Amino acid sequence: MEQNGYTLIGLMAAIGLAALVTGLGMPSFLTAWDRHALTLTADRLMADIAYARHEAMLRGERVVLEPRQEEWRSGWRVRLAMDPPGEGPNLRTQPPLPDRQALETNAGIGSRLTYRPDGRSEGPGGGLQMGRFFLCLHQAGTAGRSIVISSTGRARLSRDPADLTGSRCAPNP
Repeated sequence: MEQNGYTLIGLMAAIGLAALVTGLGMPSFLTAWDRHALTLTADRLMADIAYARHEAMLRGERVVLEPRQEEWRSGWRVRLAMDPPGEGPNLRTQPPLPDRQALETNAGIGSRLTYRPDGRSEGPGGGLQMGRFFLCLHQAGTAGRSIVISSTGRARLSRDPADLTGSRCAPNP
């Protein structure tokens, strides 16, 4: 009688080899996944900055992009700027960032980005507002993104490490 099949030793060797290949490939897969998630968050923030600017011009009213709570990491919202501060209907909200991501701003942006009806950004005192958002992974030395708000209120996305200077997202020297 002829027997077909696999030996126990052959099956164990195949399972061991599959586990080894999976174990070696998993860290690079996770790194690629984290970078992709970071890109998605940067794209969402860029879209909401553009949306806030567009809505300010369309409605002829000031529109604010601000954190939902105390920190930008808790998510953000786009709302109409009304008095008293903190009031005004939400036009769009975003959920908190994933645990592995960090989002901070420089002093130019601070705790809110306000757009005037002419599409320019406006600082708390009514003057010019320009600055940067810094988005990165919590791991030191990982690639980050910087969103630069110009003096005209336009935003641009940068992957240049020099644009991360002054934040915890800056690459290690």
